[in-house]
Amino acid sequence: MSTVRKLEGTNFQIKLEDNRYVLCDGENTMTSPGGTPITTGYPELADAFLDDIAKNGTTLENNDSILCWHHTLLDKFISMNMRQILLTIIGSLMNSPERDWTFKCPYNDEAVVAEWEETFGTKDEMEDRLQIVADWLNSCTRMQLAGAYAVSKLFDSFNIPYITAFAMDHAETPEELEDSLNRIAGMIVKYRPGNDMDGTLRRLNMFRLYYGFHMDDIKRTDPIEGDGADEETAQGLIDELLG
Repeated sequence: MSTVRKLEGTNFQIKLEDNRYVLCDGENTMTSPGGTPITTGYPELADAFLDDIAKNGTTLENNDSILCWHHTLLDKFISMNMRQILLTIIGSLMNSPERDWTFKCPYNDEAVVAEWEETFGTKDEMEDRLQIVADWLNSCTRMQLAGAYAVSKLFDSFNIPYITAFAMDHAETPEELEDSLNRIAGMIVKYRPGNDMDGTLRRLNMFRLYYGFHMDDIKRTDPIEGDGADEETAQGLIDELLG
């Protein structure tokens, strides 16, 4: 294996083997909590692993760590069938829509309601939002689902990764996407105590990176990090959960 990048002052490094980027501690391949070698086909994600270690260390359980997001993919989602993944992600949401705080504006002020609906969706849209989110998850790859799962836990909302992905899909310019992410982050900070602007934007941009790799249809077929949903199986589960 050839060294691609080393984290200064440490033994952590990225090595390239068979077109995959391998996270190493010295000469030893690092593994996830489940014992899976930590690798990726994307050099940008490999760089993010080292940056993550520089910030968070090698903690194994941290939803604020993109490396831990990848652990979820490698140890859980890759070996699970799509029905199991969707049940893990959306089962409780489908049965209890009130658990997503963005689904209903708790204020009566017209300006606040307008701001809320511009960001999170209108009252009429929310009547179908469970199905909309379910359909979106059904279209995701396992890697994208791992990112959506992490963000939903960070912000107690499955609507937030959905509207972030929607902004990524529909922004016509980088500036437009930045504006959308800033608006989403601002609403989270304003109405969800415990979040600050810098941290919230960093998390949304982590999702932007992790989810974004598979917005390219070719990359979605990656045998390890790709693999989209089984539409028939997934939709059957969605219908079951929605009753």
